[in-house]
Amino acid sequence: MKRFLAALLYLVMVMSLLPMSALAESEGTLVTDLNLTIDEPVIGETLKFIEGLPEGANYTITAQEWCDPGNEESYAADAIYKYREPYRYDLVFKANDGFYFDEAVNYTIEGVEWYDVEYYVDDDMLYLFCYWNDDNNADAVVETVKINLSGYNTKVGQYVTLKADSFEGDPRFYFVNEYWYEVGNYEYYDGKFESGKQYSYSLEFYNNDDFRFADDSEIIIDGIEFDEASCTIDYNFYLGIQELHFTGLYTPVEADEEPVEEPSEPQTEAPESEPQTQAPELETQAPAQPESSSAAPAVVPETGDGNPVGMLVLLLGMSAVGVLAVASRKRRA
Repeated sequence: MKRFLAALLYLVMVMSLLPMSALAESEGTLVTDLNLTIDEPVIGETLKFIEGLPEGANYTITAQEWCDPGNEESYAADAIYKYREPYRYDLVFKANDGFYFDEAVNYTIEGVEWYDVEYYVDDDMLYLFCYWNDDNNADAVVETVKINLSGYNTKVGQYVTLKADSFEGDPRFYFVNEYWYEVGNYEYYDGKFESGKQYSYSLEFYNNDDFRFADDSEIIIDGIEFDEASCTIDYNFYLGIQELHFTGLYTPVEADEEPVEEPSEPQTEAPESEPQTQAPELETQAPAQPESSSAAPAVVPETGDGNPVGMLVLLLGMSAVGVLAVASRKRRA
């Protein structure tokens, strides 16, 4: 009896030294690879599911659903993907008879870029949890916002312009606010541009449902050339939306620097040509007056002057001489 118990104990000790996987292999075949395909989720469309298994698969899908990872509530099968909603895709697999899953199974689910995947194996059952980040959806991403400010005032002495153009019309985002303030004085400014000062202009947009701003989104401004410009994106947790901000530094244009055509105006020689054309007319009129006079031609050259006053003085002088000569003759007589 003692020999039998010793032999049995020896057999138990030998069996305990054997690896358990060797015993398991005798019970079935390992499933080491899991290859699946699913369509990329699209914001605004219904949920996507795996519809078929690859040929030769040694497993089946017993359950699949989309749920909210926060509260574990399942979404309806015909639910619509919404922007910024949390999603997790849960799958349950069962190995076929004679098979079981390897604890280090290699899985691939093509068609979707998952940002996290978790799984655990329970013999012939595999549970897979796939987390989807809608930030990967390019159709819902806003990369560029174009704004035209060509109607805005830009000169010194003009009032700052607020919303000269309408920013409405794009279904992906909506205009929230714009404002000016003087650099160094962080209060809203609605006065006139002053010379030698720099001003800051800001724009703010929110994304609409089912759309989001890219991490490197930018606002392109036409109509005003800013000294410096930058874009930032913030997330408003209270409202559950993104905020896209634009800030540009601007130095107003001096009013007297604007007209560039002034130098071309003095180049016209109109003022110089007018006296040149009038001068010959005076010269031709001067000799014409003595020619029409009835006075003796000999008197005209003696004056050397075409002035009628000088001629009158000369005539009076000659008359006076004549009168004096007559008076002296009468005295002698």
